[in-house]
Amino acid sequence: MSECSTDQGLITIPEIKSENGTLRAVITLRDGTRKMWGSLGSTRCLSQAIRYFAGHAVGKAEDPLFSGTAPIPGPTLRARVGDLIEVTFLNQIDPQHFANSLDQANYQEGNTTGCDQVQGTVGGQSKQIYPVVPVPAGGDQMPNCLHGSSTANIHFHGTHTTPSTTGDNVLLFIRPALRNGRTPLPSDDFVNREFAQIFSACEKDGPPKLWEQLPSAWRQDQEKLLKEYDQYAPYRGKSGTAGHPALSHSMQLWPVNQHEIERGLWPQYSIGAYPFCFRLPRYEEANGKPAGMLMGQSPGTHWYHAHKHGSTALNVANGMTGAFIIEGQYDVDLHKTYGKNLAEQVLVIQQLSTVPFPVLDPTHSGKGPGAARPQISVNGRLTPVIQMKQGEVQLWRIVNGDFRDAVLLQSFNPGTDPKPCNQPGASTVVVPCVNWRQIAQDGVQFTFTNYGRVGAPNKPLNLAPANRADLLVKAPTEPGTYTLMALAYEGKIQANSLPPAVEYPFKLLTVNVTREKVNPPMEFIADEAAFPVFPRFLKDIPESDIRFHREVVFGPVHNLIDGKMFDPNQINQAMLLNTAEEWTVFNQANDKAHPFHIHINPFQIIALFEPNSADSSDSTNKCYADPLKPETWKPCKKLEGPFVWWDTFAIPTARNDDLPASVCTQLDKCPANIQKYTTCTTGSSPVCTVNIPGYFKMRSRFVDFTGEYVMHCHILIHEDRGMMQLIEVVPDKTDYIHD
Repeated sequence: MSECSTDQGLITIPEIKSENGTLRAVITLRDGTRKMWGSLGSTRCLSQAIRYFAGHAVGKAEDPLFSGTAPIPGPTLRARVGDLIEVTFLNQIDPQHFANSLDQANYQEGNTTGCDQVQGTVGGQSKQIYPVVPVPAGGDQMPNCLHGSSTANIHFHGTHTTPSTTGDNVLLFIRPALRNGRTPLPSDDFVNREFAQIFSACEKDGPPKLWEQLPSAWRQDQEKLLKEYDQYAPYRGKSGTAGHPALSHSMQLWPVNQHEIERGLWPQYSIGAYPFCFRLPRYEEANGKPAGMLMGQSPGTHWYHAHKHGSTALNVANGMTGAFIIEGQYDVDLHKTYGKNLAEQVLVIQQLSTVPFPVLDPTHSGKGPGAARPQISVNGRLTPVIQMKQGEVQLWRIVNGDFRDAVLLQSFNPGTDPKPCNQPGASTVVVPCVNWRQIAQDGVQFTFTNYGRVGAPNKPLNLAPANRADLLVKAPTEPGTYTLMALAYEGKIQANSLPPAVEYPFKLLTVNVTREKVNPPMEFIADEAAFPVFPRFLKDIPESDIRFHREVVFGPVHNLIDGKMFDPNQINQAMLLNTAEEWTVFNQANDKAHPFHIHINPFQIIALFEPNSADSSDSTNKCYADPLKPETWKPCKKLEGPFVWWDTFAIPTARNDDLPASVCTQLDKCPANIQKYTTCTTGSSPVCTVNIPGYFKMRSRFVDFTGEYVMHCHILIHEDRGMMQLIEVVPDKTDYIHD
């Protein structure tokens, strides 16, 4: 059967497991062809050139699946809390295979301005349709444009670890290995020899803090390769000039590294390879931190993906993702309850495409990238089939690795019946069905209380891009097939307010319940004694711990936070180590729920305002959000603890209300209390519109690690085009004395 055929068996992605407290993996970024389907509504099935992750455990052969034609994600990484993670990352893309990109050609002239360039035919004439020139206000330009898609790094999404040096450092740029008709450099033998020393030192002393702590041979070789790259890499048709990119139009890399090293910083650019080494920290009581400021790595379902600004969306759309399972007491407790009979399914949801943006479509000229709708797959297949025994309970670990769409798991439908069999009121007849209960969110297990209310049986489950969920899934006690129906959309559904054009129902997967039986049938966990013990370090953050309150505003379009596009030379938020903060995160967009994501530290949602909800949008309701009264723009219902932990959350969409002409048709004539939320049109029939932003309030502890990292929208084309901020956790101690 073709790789594009539907209803084939689920592919189990090869795993790399830690041994004796260390996970030793090689992740290789390659380019090649994979057999892939077209976008929604297309029946094509073609071999397409993509960049993808492959991998293997150190000392072991790579699984043949990674050289096959199925567009599978990268290997599943499986470790335990407390383990050391050692990943040899190799970038062996041949950039000659990908035209029109910044790093396309190490050894040939080019004329790119930095952004990827796309030509099209408009009105019978050839025209550059991306980026638009001259650049309109707020238009795409470096660094907030599509560019550099053969450069990469790895974000270990959900890890609570150092964001610096060899940790979860997304400020790195690993260029492809140098070629020029020869074996890629640096060579595998050289990398293995040097990285063995780096990993040995990391095992002994932890991640390095200074570049000088790495072996001199590795540092010297990287300097040599970067200078060679600089000699040939083009910028605007010629070699670059020395200097920092923020200060000139230079695209030379070694001067940037040199500048950073001289300032005691970690250099950002590498050629061909990079050593990631960090520990998944155990929760420790006696570590001298203030009361309430204790954290550790949460065991659960996490993931990793490419995160190079300007190419994150395209690379994730190509499939540069993989699951990262971190085990701990959570898993021990589940197996105490279910024993060895608990089967596990790791399910990576993806939107795979080589052309996920309509920049090739001249009708989009002047509008920039929008979104063709790639179909949604699981583990490299469309609507795969999972086998379950009668009466069996399985643990499903689901990762929404889409670069764009949210996925709402709605219901199971029996056979070809279009009606759900496990929703209240769906049928007056009791129909056997597959049922589920959620037990964890974004890699953090529920308390037993939240297992009861959030994880209620068959409760529809919303997964924004980057969200993860662990489900206990129970098969009926008779054979049959059951289809899991889902809805894909951009944003979070509220009161069915989204227009049909941005959402569509689809079949995510099928469960085939075989004739084999589990005897006795397995059941959902029913009492707290059998439920995994909740980690003490994840207790609710009380108001008394909050040191600082701040507000963050995601804009009405695709590239603004707090009214500005990403500036790589500006720290936007600075937090003090060993403190807790409360943030109010607003969304001014009325057509999409920007998924807010922050690295390193998870957070708790303590309040939620949805202006499009039935309560807030009904003018007869006591909770009505009145456009003339901002004091009414507040949650209708109070959230009660214990609160759920997240690392990605879709900010509720805004509501735009047009004001009657009797109120105002000019901004300066509108009531003063709403003017900052109001815009007015001009012309013969002017209208003033009030934007009522949706928002959530979250609390987070900034503990264990200092350093720079990012927060951003996880609709990744938004992040690439500027919807990101650079943030930093700074030390709470000083070396100065006062006597």
